[in-house]
Amino acid sequence: MVKKNFIIALILVSISILILFVLYFLSYLSLQSLIPIIMGSSVATINFILAFYSIRKDIINGKLSLGNFLKLLPVRISISLSLIILSILFLDINRNKFIFSTLIFYVFYQIVEVKTLIKGEN
Repeated sequence: MVKKNFIIALILVSISILILFVLYFLSYLSLQSLIPIIMGSSVATINFILAFYSIRKDIINGKLSLGNFLKLLPVRISISLSLIILSILFLDINRNKFIFSTLIFYVFYQIVEVKTLIKGEN
């Protein structure tokens, strides 16, 4: 179940990024808009991969619980926050689009994580 949710989530994100590239090539989206959105999705995807690694490891060990999942949460938040701050400080990108796209992808991934945790505990 974990692997299935992981693959479905990555396919949906890949489709959305593919749509963004199509919009860029059709000149509906500028490069200054495309890059922050792609970077924002990358930050959220890294966080998602770390979360699924934790969930999968707990399921394999037979110890899936919210407590075990929350142990990795400070590490995930620190990595995400570091990537966001470094991107905003050192890269010349549209901050609003970057933060908004990170938020949108993060919320999507959180929904998938919660769904996986609920089904994994049952």
